[in-house]
Amino acid sequence: MALVVLDALAGIGAGALLGLSIAAPPGPMNALIATNTVTSNRVSGSLTGLGAMTADALFLAVMVAVGSVVPVAHTVRVAIFLLGAAVMAFLAVRTYGSLRREVRVEAGGPKSAANAYGSGLFLGLTNPFQILWWLTAGLAFMRQIGPAVVLGFFLGIAAWIVLFPASLDLASRRWRGAYRAILVVSLVVLVAFAAYLVVLAGASALE
Repeated sequence: MALVVLDALAGIGAGALLGLSIAAPPGPMNALIATNTVTSNRVSGSLTGLGAMTADALFLAVMVAVGSVVPVAHTVRVAIFLLGAAVMAFLAVRTYGSLRREVRVEAGGPKSAANAYGSGLFLGLTNPFQILWWLTAGLAFMRQIGPAVVLGFFLGIAAWIVLFPASLDLASRRWRGAYRAILVVSLVVLVAFAAYLVVLAGASALE
């Protein structure tokens, strides 16, 4: 019994590290979380992350239902890359608008909460990196290491989407320049990933 518990805890710990390793690196989702945090509040940032985590849960459910690693045709891959690039370009334009206004809006009402969650869910469902990870490595990895790791995986992501917006919110309150700096970094990340996805789409189309 003790060995079973220890194995489960080890699996949860490994999954949490995996979740953090995926959630923490700079990328379009963290850029969106940062933008929604500094233009509204830490709750909006966490709700954005919750939307992305919901997308991960949906992908997991679909992959388990499919029951095998799904090969992705070149044409489908190109379409996924281009859709992701368009979404990130749109988010970059929205971030640029917030940067020009340079006004921190403290809005925590139901509408802003729904918008924050919806933006995270939408980006999660259209993010090529997220889609392709679940279609390939994600499903294969989860199948090999069991449900305890899946639980830890989502716990790790949950910890990140609480701690990351909280730290950004604290920084933007203590240092006036943090608001602009965070938005500039977010804008650069979104534009860079949009351009990268266009390049990947072109490379895939030529294969």
